[in-house]
Amino acid sequence: MSEDLLYTKYKDKLEPSYKGLIHEVFTTIMRGLSAAKVTRPGKFRSCQDGYAVKSSLKAEDGVLYPLEKSFFFLPKPPTLILHEEIDYVEFERHAAGGSNMHYFDLLRRLKTEQEHLFRNIQRNEYHNLFYFISGKGLKIMNLGEMQTTKGVAAVLQNDGDDAVDPHLAHIMHEAGDDESDDEDEDFVAGKDDGGSPTDDSGDGESDASESGDEKEASPSIHSSFMLY
Repeated sequence: MSEDLLYTKYKDKLEPSYKGLIHEVFTTIMRGLSAAKVTRPGKFRSCQDGYAVKSSLKAEDGVLYPLEKSFFFLPKPPTLILHEEIDYVEFERHAAGGSNMHYFDLLRRLKTEQEHLFRNIQRNEYHNLFYFISGKGLKIMNLGEMQTTKGVAAVLQNDGDDAVDPHLAHIMHEAGDDESDDEDEDFVAGKDDGGSPTDDSGDGESDASESGDEKEASPSIHSSFMLY
C-alpha cells in the first residue's frame, strides 16, 4: 500500500506497520480495511485453552465457537445462532459402549422450533460448555427429562471439591450401567447367600478430567506487517 493511499483513504484507520500476534494483527487490519465490525472470540475456553470445540453438524465436521452473543459453526455449513433466538439447549449422551461414550451431543432448539444438533463433542468439553451456557442465562433441559435445570445454579456456585455436576453424573451413571451388567447379574444370582452387597461406588470415579493434563499451550506467534 502506498503512503498516499494510507494517509488519505485509511487515515486514522490503519497504521504504517504492526507488531504482535498474527490473529490480532490480521483482525485489526481487516477491521480498518473493511470498516466493518469484527467479532472476536469471547470468554469461552475449551479444555485445551482454545476458543472452540470440535463438533459436527449434519454430515460435516467442523468447530463450534461459543461467542458472547451467539454460537458460530465453521467451516460448513457456516451456521450462526444468536443467543436471543434460542428457546433451550439440551445435552444428549451417546449410548454406552465403545468410543461413543467419550462424546456427547448438544441440541439447540430455536424459538421458531428449528433444531440444530451439534454431534460428537468430546466429553471433557462438557464442564466448560455447561458453565458458559449456564452463565449466559440460556435455558438448559435435563437429560432425559423436559424440565429446566433450576436447581443446577446452586451446585455451580459451590467451588468445593464435593460439588457434583448433575448432568455429568447422569452421563457417567448411565454409561456405567451398561458396562456393569455382568457384575449385576452375578450379584442377583448370589443374593440368597445372606451376604451383604458390596459397595463399588468408589470404582466409578469421574474421568471428566481425564484430559485435564493434556492442555496444550499454544505458542505465542508473533509477526510484523508493513503496509508500505
